Amino acid sequence: MSILLATNADNSIRAYSKFTLPLFRKYARYIGADFLAMDHKPPVITQDGKPHFRTMRLGELLDHYERIVYVDADCLLNRNIPNILDIVPAEKIGCVLEDVGSQKVERRRVMELVQAQFGSIGWSDKFINNGIMVVSQVHKPIFQPIDGQYYLGWMSDIAHISYQIKRFSFEIFELDYTWNHMSMFSEPWNGSPSRFSSKIIHYAGNADFADRGRRSRVRLIKDDFQRVYGRCHYLKTAWLRH
Repeated sequence: MSILLATNADNSIRAYSKFTLPLFRKYARYIGADFLAMDHKPPVITQDGKPHFRTMRLGELLDHYERIVYVDADCLLNRNIPNILDIVPAEKIGCVLEDVGSQKVERRRVMELVQAQFGSIGWSDKFINNGIMVVSQVHKPIFQPIDGQYYLGWMSDIAHISYQIKRFSFEIFELDYTWNHMSMFSEPWNGSPSRFSSKIIHYAGNADFADRGRRSRVRLIKDDFQRVYGRCHYLKTAWLRH
């Protein structure tokens, strides 16, 4: 089976990707995948000037790979991460949903805005976060534009992909939050769990973890990397020895 692990990364995020991408490469070898850091020009640029829609290239890559694991570059893979391909069925899209807890109302508002632009499809739940996402060749349509357009509003590419999943009636295999532990999952509504117990820590947005203090996001990622792996970070974890 041909498998790819992909991320979006260029020199503009080198300050933190130098910690995260080496782990991606080793995890790719562990799950038997090629690795690709996508740095191409996206089909559209959103108002914040960031290349969110690079992710749409996954549709093209699915012409060459049977399955793709996508991970955001601002994610730290923990020691306890297993092979995700052993968990997500090939016919389903594996991801963590973020229209929950403190984000439920806001994400439903985004769903309304997307449907106002592209048409109502009865979409009221299952808004994904693509911090980690597992797709197969059958899922190629979710990366296509709609009548030549992409949704460029708030949540941009994530909103677009989520709408397309609903539109094409693809089934989601919901991964628990430990596969994509953003700061929202450390909030009291979720029991305030430690991110260090999760499989993937995702420093999305402001990465507003309670212990962040005055640290920049880059500093937080560096400090967390050192806490998880220390100096001998490749010696004691099975998947890191690959």
